[in-house]
Amino acid sequence: VTFVKWLIPVGKRISKGDKYAIVKDHSKQQIYLQAHCWGVLNARQDELDEGDYIVSVKDNNMITCGPYPVLETNHEVHQAAVVEKGKHFVKYHVKVGDVIKHGDLVATVRETREGHLFGHEIDVHATKGGIVTGRQVLEEGTPINRIPDRNLIVVGKFAALEVTSRQAASSFAKGLTDDADTSAGARTAVVKVPEESLKFIQYHVSEGDIVEDGQKIATLEDEATGKQYQLVADQPGVVLHLQNGLREGMLLSNVLQGKNLATIDRLPELDLDSTQRGAYAPKTGDWRFSEWHVEVGDAVVDKQPVAKLHNDAGETKVVRSTKGGTVTARQEHLTAGDLISEVTE
Repeated sequence: VTFVKWLIPVGKRISKGDKYAIVKDHSKQQIYLQAHCWGVLNARQDELDEGDYIVSVKDNNMITCGPYPVLETNHEVHQAAVVEKGKHFVKYHVKVGDVIKHGDLVATVRETREGHLFGHEIDVHATKGGIVTGRQVLEEGTPINRIPDRNLIVVGKFAALEVTSRQAASSFAKGLTDDADTSAGARTAVVKVPEESLKFIQYHVSEGDIVEDGQKIATLEDEATGKQYQLVADQPGVVLHLQNGLREGMLLSNVLQGKNLATIDRLPELDLDSTQRGAYAPKTGDWRFSEWHVEVGDAVVDKQPVAKLHNDAGETKVVRSTKGGTVTARQEHLTAGDLISEVTE
């Protein structure tokens, strides 16, 4: 038997049955040499040239296989599916990019006995939630023991939501409320809950929604006590970004790089046509909204008071109409105490 050529280079993954070289027998018929191992092709008899007799290899060993490399982990990427010894791989139920939570079915393996598949299939469940950032490339029947740490997938954390200086972050680090009254504009007591034990339950808003100060954004739960808390908006505006990958039951400290669950942009400008005029707050000064003096649909005259403002020094200012006519719109989502310069365009 003479050597023809290699089919798999050193460093590549290899499975039992893979064709790794071509040789010729005495009748010049080509024969494929097949691997009897799983792992990475560590070394091969590279001194062989085409036409060399295979008998020149002293131990008849053409290649050696090392174990599969482990999936890399760090402080943001974690093991999520470590399998017991003595199992063979069957199939995956998730792919890279999928969002999973603790307990989700991620793979199926099978018992082995004396190197052979044996017994029933066994489900493998995720031990951590997050985004699947990597998984072992395995074929059905691969012994899990060929992976040094026997871990099949790794999960990472969701990237922090973008927030600019003109936007607000709805961060659970600022505190939560356990008050049952989480209607828009409600003023509720803020409590601190250990961040490492907070679980996500659900969102109550969607991207694009307009929210008011104090409106419920999300429900969280203290894993240690089972008590639920509310994350509320601390200013009015438009919901620009949410952590849409979150699933019920996810431990926030395990799956988030940041602590912001919603980015709130400023309230949009009121639409004006060529026949309409706006009634504007002062461009300077830290003026807060106090109350309205008119309703939509009211008839007003030029310079009529339409709203009242105040500042932290106790001073007040009246916003007046700039022409007579009918009130067609107002910033309905303003609540008492909102800082005008921060919440409106």
